[in-house]
Amino acid sequence: TAFNAVEFINEDPTLISQSQSGRTFARKLRGQRWKFTVRFPKISESDFRPIAAFIDAQRGGYESFTIVLPVISTSTGVGGGAPLVNGIGQTGSALIIDGCPLSTSGWRKAGDVFKIAGHTKIYRLTADADTDIAGEVTLSFIPPLIEIPGDNEALTFQSVPFTVRLNGSIQTYSLSIPNIIKTEIDLIEVF
Repeated sequence: TAFNAVEFINEDPTLISQSQSGRTFARKLRGQRWKFTVRFPKISESDFRPIAAFIDAQRGGYESFTIVLPVISTSTGVGGGAPLVNGIGQTGSALIIDGCPLSTSGWRKAGDVFKIAGHTKIYRLTADADTDIAGEVTLSFIPPLIEIPGDNEALTFQSVPFTVRLNGSIQTYSLSIPNIIKTEIDLIEVF
């Protein structure tokens, strides 16, 4: 049974303090993560059993798995090509890539998510990405890269798989008579 709703959260820790004079100080902390709650429609107890077994098999968040979220895991841009990291040693919140269609406006859109092959962290574009005449583009995104990608590592923009675990050791569901289950699962990104 597929879930029918997702609450998507960007957990991006920041310390903010204000002095007596009114000056504000802010400091970014590492550890941005995507969190979400997936909600299932009301289903029969027999249809819920495989879901309950899967939840139990996660051992309270000890195990991890991948999930492709509807809408969120799909790019809204024009797309196309075979995007690859262009060059070694790239860091920060910008990434030069090639292998894209030539001179394409709206190739990817702000808000699209992507994953770099061999990495589990998911990134979200903060600006539209238009390719140049050589099929290259510099992506702007959050959070900053947590690992330095290698040259020619592939990027995924469609059906982007989030690697997650249960967020918390307790998962609950409610049972109403006649045997109808209502449940939701809290998940957090792992990398």
